Amino acid sequence: MQKYLRLLNFRLDVVVNDICGLTGLLIIRAICEGETDQNKLASLRHKNCRKSEEEIAKALHSNGRKDYLFALQQELDTYDHIQKKIEDCDKEIEKKLNEIIDSDSNKHEHYLESKPHKRVNKNTPKDIDMNLKAYQMFEGTDLLAIEGIACPVIGKLFYGFGIDE
Repeated sequence: MQKYLRLLNFRLDVVVNDICGLTGLLIIRAICEGETDQNKLASLRHKNCRKSEEEIAKALHSNGRKDYLFALQQELDTYDHIQKKIEDCDKEIEKKLNEIIDSDSNKHEHYLESKPHKRVNKNTPKDIDMNLKAYQMFEGTDLLAIEGIACPVIGKLFYGFGIDE
């Protein structure tokens, strides 16, 4: 998507940290729907975005190439499709974890209160309490209490123990 944004003369990558973040995707979706007014596009800025609307508007001047716009729409569709597949995988992982934990009474008896997270990693499963699942899988060992361990690492540990079978 970034390639086609540049070819369309939209320098979104200069004004937002992640073009697939909240602000970036809102602006890309609006561009794909035909919006070319840089002020309207800049008004889609999320409140947490560091750049002002004026700075964003300056970076969003289109050259109007329809062929590149079509390619950008195709890339956005591909991105959405992959995100849907990731959600499906997350649901299947949760289902498999629940099967394993529910089948073992020793694992099922362990319970851990939810921990407040300061920052949510966008790459972790959205609706799964990975801390609780890890605590139950490893029978009372709180892996997230270890310095440097995060939910994606726990996911890799699950696969290392043969849960993907």
